Amino acid sequence: MLYNDGRSYQGVLRVQPSKRLARNESRTQVQVPEKWQLYAQSDLAKWMLLFNVLGAIAHLTGVIVALTVARREFRLSTWMVQPVNDGTVDNPKMTAAVVFVGWVYPTTIIVAFFGLSLGFHVTISAFLCFHLSVGPGKWTNWYMKGMYYCVAPWVRYDTSSYFRY
Repeated sequence: MLYNDGRSYQGVLRVQPSKRLARNESRTQVQVPEKWQLYAQSDLAKWMLLFNVLGAIAHLTGVIVALTVARREFRLSTWMVQPVNDGTVDNPKMTAAVVFVGWVYPTTIIVAFFGLSLGFHVTISAFLCFHLSVGPGKWTNWYMKGMYYCVAPWVRYDTSSYFRY
């Protein structure tokens, strides 16, 4: 493969993490910070609250259905192939033996998935409710700032600049 200027390279191109993060943030962040007030006061938060509440209701329904209708005794067996030496140390004769590992209960996995999704919907709905009822603040704008800058707050290194409003 060749660079744009004709030089060839071997393997994968490596980029410094700090340069990559700075490049991604400059590309994804909104370039006009004075529009934050317009964004924060728009009807977007109300619509997002509505759809998060609907998502929470849907996932709560999934949890209830999985706990009441699903067969909780249904289980799937898991097995692994383990190598076995039927010979001696000097003259090994390797074969394989199938060994039982345990049981997997799909209902438990489904309930956990729906429960985690329900938890996230409820948490985001709480942040949106605080944003709409309390007004601007360090914690009430947390989710809306993340949506505005197109970046999760745990990705940024300097969170103090993230919470400014």
